[in-house]
Amino acid sequence: MTILTIGMPVYNGGHYIEKALQTLLDQTYKDFVIIVHDDCSTDSTEAIVNEYMKLDARIRYFRHSKNKGMVQNYESLLQGIETKYFMFADQDDWYGENFIEYCIDQLENDESLYLVTTYTESIDTVRNKINFIDQSFSTKGDDVARSYIKYKNFLHSGNSVQAMFCGIYRTEGILKTLPFRDVIGWDHIVDIKIMTLGDLHVIPKVEFYKRSDGASESADKLFKVHSVESLVHKMFPYLNREKYLLGIILESKSINHREKVYLLSWSISNFLFSLCIKPVLMKMIQYVKLKLVGDFSVSQLMNTKASLSNKLFRIVKEIIKNKF
Repeated sequence: MTILTIGMPVYNGGHYIEKALQTLLDQTYKDFVIIVHDDCSTDSTEAIVNEYMKLDARIRYFRHSKNKGMVQNYESLLQGIETKYFMFADQDDWYGENFIEYCIDQLENDESLYLVTTYTESIDTVRNKINFIDQSFSTKGDDVARSYIKYKNFLHSGNSVQAMFCGIYRTEGILKTLPFRDVIGWDHIVDIKIMTLGDLHVIPKVEFYKRSDGASESADKLFKVHSVESLVHKMFPYLNREKYLLGIILESKSINHREKVYLLSWSISNFLFSLCIKPVLMKMIQYVKLKLVGDFSVSQLMNTKASLSNKLFRIVKEIIKNKF
């Protein structure tokens, strides 16, 4: 019996999906099915998938009657899943040939693991360069509270956690994260829910390749995808995500009352500083630096104290006037 279902949500992925499908079919581990859910693509996506279906019976294709949106398309892939393991595969990413084998081997040999992935290369294929290697982290041996703090600190330090979401899950675990929340950072909510159920493990080998120029996540695109219209939520895009994360803490049966009080206060403080106060401070520093330095070097400015004082005075007046 097949033990792995690979769910691939697609929308106008004609430029990339062939490589994504081929690297999955080239895996050393073969016991899986690929289910493609097409959210009403208008390009060559359907034709490409149909050609691959002729080559490999493990691929199945379904096209929605109307556009459901990104998050709902992901969620639809979990309907009726009966295999032991499940994996999301994005249309514009690709894999080393051992990715599935390495992850399944870890899951089969450790019942405490609920999500396994590998190191990930973030690749800019336009500039033909590696942006960074996403090493993520493991939670093996950590309790839920420690795992939560580790995750948010890692995330708010500017690190990517994309490799986690795109790993292989125990199906019983990923089903317990439903329904998916259509908010910016919804994948973070899924990761945290998984951590309340079991451990996450990252294999220290690069077997997953994330295209950074394919599904670009600019602010404007994210606002459009998640239908963000409120000025407050545009200023603080992760506000709704934070609300759901706090709800996970409150509802978790794996965290005692004392830990919940600590985590709630820590999480709110972490959010306020990392995503509210810190960005504003950085913008103010950049603004002041631009006004102070201009075309001069720092050493030149230090030697012109009178000029510097006058500039600083004018900046303060401008900040007050414009309520910056």
